[in-house]
Amino acid sequence: MQTLDPRIPEEIRKRFYDLTAAQFEDQLKNDPDDVRTQSFAATFFARFQQYDKALLHYNKAIALSPTRQSTYLDLAMMYLSMGRYADAEATAKQAYDILPANTNAGLAYATTLIYQKKVDEASIITANLGDTAFDNRIVNAYGNGGYFTKVVELENEKIAKGLADGHDYFALAGGLASLGQKEQAIAAINKAVSLDGSLKDQGDQLIKQLNAGRPLTK
Repeated sequence: MQTLDPRIPEEIRKRFYDLTAAQFEDQLKNDPDDVRTQSFAATFFARFQQYDKALLHYNKAIALSPTRQSTYLDLAMMYLSMGRYADAEATAKQAYDILPANTNAGLAYATTLIYQKKVDEASIITANLGDTAFDNRIVNAYGNGGYFTKVVELENEKIAKGLADGHDYFALAGGLASLGQKEQAIAAINKAVSLDGSLKDQGDQLIKQLNAGRPLTK
């Protein structure tokens, strides 16, 4: 049984899951056409990696309200977490087409495009997102796809705009290290620690990894 916080004891997680699942079942038995409850149930089951149940509720929510953008966005993110990138892209595009001006929709669609290796298309979308284009989900998508030059480019732009924090310097260090620029990566780590002293232990560990020739893992 999975939650967002694995530190919670298994027994408590299971009790919470069983109780909440039963509550959703009762609510939807009384009002199966409540699109909000269908959506909340879908998100709940997705959080616990009960993807078949989540998909059932997402599909019901979409059938009840085909233009409810948030449902498509949540479903796209579930597909992304499952590694179903083509489904994530298609669903995010449906959300984006409903209201392109919604930056959350543009962010989700661009992220799925990057995972699909459609970086040129993603760049067209992010060009209209303003500072949201520097969101960690975009940066992580580029990093996970091996586009380390793009990671460095985005983080440097974010730094130049005065929007970066210590974690952004860690992301910059990861991109630099992956490009073989060890000394620059260490400098970025040290900058992160200077901005946020609580990151010192993590920074020291990252530098040890670099000096040992290992890839950076946060």
